[in-house]
Amino acid sequence: MRKLLLILAATLFLLSFVPSKRISLSLSIIHTYQGKIVKPGDTLFFHNGAPVKLNVLKYYISDVSFSKKNGGKYADYNKTHLIDFSSDTTNIVFGGSGNADVDTLAFYLGIDSSLSCSGVHEGDLDPVKGMYWTWQSGYINLKLEGIHPLSPTRDHGFQFHLGGYRNPFSAIQRVALPVNEKHILLEVKLEHFLNAISVDSLHTVMSPGENAVKLSKQAITMFRAHDL
Repeated sequence: MRKLLLILAATLFLLSFVPSKRISLSLSIIHTYQGKIVKPGDTLFFHNGAPVKLNVLKYYISDVSFSKKNGGKYADYNKTHLIDFSSDTTNIVFGGSGNADVDTLAFYLGIDSSLSCSGVHEGDLDPVKGMYWTWQSGYINLKLEGIHPLSPTRDHGFQFHLGGYRNPFSAIQRVALPVNEKHILLEVKLEHFLNAISVDSLHTVMSPGENAVKLSKQAITMFRAHDL
């Protein structure tokens, strides 16, 4: 973990010398379980010793913004980002100018209703990414799949496809985190989600509804911001 932080810090230090006024804020994202980087297919050992394997983790973050201490704000020029934990680290560089004296990082976990209602899109929102249900249900905000020995399904699998944009089951969630620097490491601590779920009783969520909203609220507890 410490080695990764040093590499990220060195990379972002070099970025600060790129002669472009638009490069002033950056966000690096990593996924961990109990402090260790997680990759697809890794086996995690829960507090009770149960071996759990994660195969898929994808989610959208949207409307990323950095609030400044003087009351200003830097908003994301690219509204939506699809994050996939199959990459060790996801780096996002945002536009801006001058010194970025920021104190809050904010974003939404998921897709807002305006995008879900406006038909099919391209880029990260392209249905080929596997994150779109139908026009009636909209986009999947977060997709998590794996294997847990306590899951009663035939292959002991669990699938959580969380989304929904219609009330009362709108699943989009806002995240706001304190920061002090313009280069931020966003750590997604998977234990805060996985350890809160009893897969013997809840192992499959594949459509909007009460469980999707409940798990979406739990999902935002995973995010932690670290200054680089």
